[in-house]
Amino acid sequence: MDLLVRGTATAMEHLFRRRDQPFLGRINNWTGRHAWSGTLVTHDPGFHLGRLFLLHRYTGDDRFLRWALAILEPMLPALTEQPLPNAMAGSDIYYGLCWAADITGEARWQAAALAGARNLARYAWVEPLRQCFIFPSARTQVVDTAGFLLSLPWAAQQEPRLMGYWRAHHDAILALRMIRADGSVFHMAQLDEEGRLHYYTTAQGLLPTTTWSRAQAWAMHGFTTAYESSGEPRYLEAALRLGDWWVGHQGGDPVPIYDRADEEGPKRPKDSCAAAMAANTLVRLAEAAPHAAPRYRAAVEATVRELIHWYLSDAGVLLHGSWGFRREQVTHGIAPRRLRFPQEDVMPYGNYFIVELLYRELGCDMRPFRLAGS
Repeated sequence: MDLLVRGTATAMEHLFRRRDQPFLGRINNWTGRHAWSGTLVTHDPGFHLGRLFLLHRYTGDDRFLRWALAILEPMLPALTEQPLPNAMAGSDIYYGLCWAADITGEARWQAAALAGARNLARYAWVEPLRQCFIFPSARTQVVDTAGFLLSLPWAAQQEPRLMGYWRAHHDAILALRMIRADGSVFHMAQLDEEGRLHYYTTAQGLLPTTTWSRAQAWAMHGFTTAYESSGEPRYLEAALRLGDWWVGHQGGDPVPIYDRADEEGPKRPKDSCAAAMAANTLVRLAEAAPHAAPRYRAAVEATVRELIHWYLSDAGVLLHGSWGFRREQVTHGIAPRRLRFPQEDVMPYGNYFIVELLYRELGCDMRPFRLAGS
């Protein structure tokens, strides 16, 4: 964790010394570095804000807080007042606005966070289908979208109606049977004009019906958070099925390839991002379901050791993530594009979740970041 602190602080000092644009840009997937942008970028900055806020909480160093708020300030109008490009802007709203409110306690950030959550519900919710938060023109339900909707259960503490959107999203995934009987997941469900299942597919897995590793990790994260924020047993049951599948397929290597169904596995990129996200979820599931704790804790500890020794750079960057197959939608199913070899990617989610994972493992206090019902 101290390595993450030093590496992030050094990177931020360099970044702010050469600030020449108002907005933080996307992460460079080759290097893990950020640059400034003249236009608003959503999604990647949110996960970096979460990293900065957690490091502030861990160290008490106000530099991390100042950097985070300086990045967030110019994003305020777009997140709270303007149409959002898609549901992925929810990461900026939650890890940015909501956590700024949680940490500072200031009324200004509280109001902005609530406005951001309302904005997310207003622009990213597809009314005719009442179950899609992303890719509305394609009428697609995506199992990883819940990771971008956390501002809804956060804001439900003040505006309970927003909890309805959060529940509806997870209920739709269950109704569409995107979680298989064995606990693995379909990445995407393509819907017809009336919101009924047309077919399953994927954007980054091997085949339409195989399990992309990060989709599994996202589903674990989503349903665990759904249970923590609602207390609904059906969400916990789903989260445990997902977690059991992950642990049962871990084998001798806690860091999976992008899709375990790929027979060329030893030649394929690993996904440290999925591993960090899944391990962070297993920490929480072990607390929620003590009967599962022994096998979940063993998986967590193995993953932490592997990530620290083989995937974490001296600059505090989590290396060797993977986009998986980069695919384009076609009439039915997917058309493959080439994987990036031998280069593996630095992912914004992995760079965030390694911090939350270690933060939790060190017993640091997550109570400031409470959701409704948690």
